[in-house]
Amino acid sequence: MINKKTLNPSVSINFRKPVVRINKDTIYAIGNPEYIILLVNPDDCSLGVCPGVKNDTRSHCISKYNNSRNTMELYSKSLVNNLLKLCPDWNKHGTYKIRGEEIKGINLVKFAMSNAIEIKGIV
Repeated sequence: MINKKTLNPSVSINFRKPVVRINKDTIYAIGNPEYIILLVNPDDCSLGVCPGVKNDTRSHCISKYNNSRNTMELYSKSLVNNLLKLCPDWNKHGTYKIRGEEIKGINLVKFAMSNAIEIKGIV
């Protein structure tokens, strides 16, 4: 029997930097693609990560953002400001972590921003 590692997809959003960090388990959960797309659903206040393709202007190349922290970092002031608008109770100087849910069959990890936890000590 093959022992498959349990994945714990998550993202963190740091408003001071401004950066969205996507952990490697999130990337693995959607099939370890070369490109990803971030989707924001304002109706249910969620963030989604799914595979992308090179020629899609919404896509971000994974290898371009890899670093030694086992996360992919996307620096975008407009993205984090828009996420803050969706969650006005969030601390605008804080960092939040959100655990994701794999949506089987459509290669998507969904992050409900209502489940975000403010974390301390993250630079």
